[in-house]
Amino acid sequence: MTKIHLELEQLLHLEHESAHPIHDLSSFVQGVQVLMPLINGLPNITFFIKDLQARYVLANVNLAVRSGLNCVDDLLGKTAAEVFSSEIGMAFIQQDQLVMSGQPLSQHLELHLYQSGLLGWCVATKIPLKNGQGEVLGMAGMAVDLQEDRLNRPNINSKLSKVEQYISEKFDTPIQITELANIAGLSVSQLNRQFQNIFHLTPSQLIQKKRLDCAIELLAQDISVTEVSVRCGYADHSAFGRKFKELTSVSPRQFKQQLLKLKQE
Repeated sequence: MTKIHLELEQLLHLEHESAHPIHDLSSFVQGVQVLMPLINGLPNITFFIKDLQARYVLANVNLAVRSGLNCVDDLLGKTAAEVFSSEIGMAFIQQDQLVMSGQPLSQHLELHLYQSGLLGWCVATKIPLKNGQGEVLGMAGMAVDLQEDRLNRPNINSKLSKVEQYISEKFDTPIQITELANIAGLSVSQLNRQFQNIFHLTPSQLIQKKRLDCAIELLAQDISVTEVSVRCGYADHSAFGRKFKELTSVSPRQFKQQLLKLKQE
């Protein structure tokens, strides 16, 4: 995540550790509205604010475009279930409900499949918006696209290069973080910190990303979900299904069906 994104998160109070209470949702939205030209100028983020019914009350242009809509106004007043496919939309609503129940989402690795057909990885942060009495009035969220691995390489050092190469070659086998730390000659905490500075992911998150990238390629083919889980290094079909749903909000079969549906449209 770039410096401007971090500053934007802090400015919009999206880091729950430092979040400040708001007076009411309407006034807060009006205040953030002033910043929308700045937010709309960032091509690799999606941003939104929702009310207690999980309806969009503010969003950036990028989110509307990726949702297959003509403009932001077409998004406002709708829930994710009305914007996305039924499975993905309902999963987003469930996630929204968890956030507004007091469980913020911080730097969460996710794979988004938008109605526009765009498929991409991002790191998402979502927080509840509360007043001075601690009552939840809505929520705000922002997702930052991850750069392709090759775009991060110019800044990579030899130690992290060895770790990244090892993950790329061995992602379909069990990998221990202590094993990666030994390869880099670093402590686990040093590895996590330095790795995240370059890739914007922890080593564990990169392993999951590599496995899911492989799984998505295979799901687009005539291969069973069970076979996909084996080829991508998961201990069993159930473990694959749980991790896939955690990162995409839908099951592998639902994702496969959604891919087919988008190809046919």
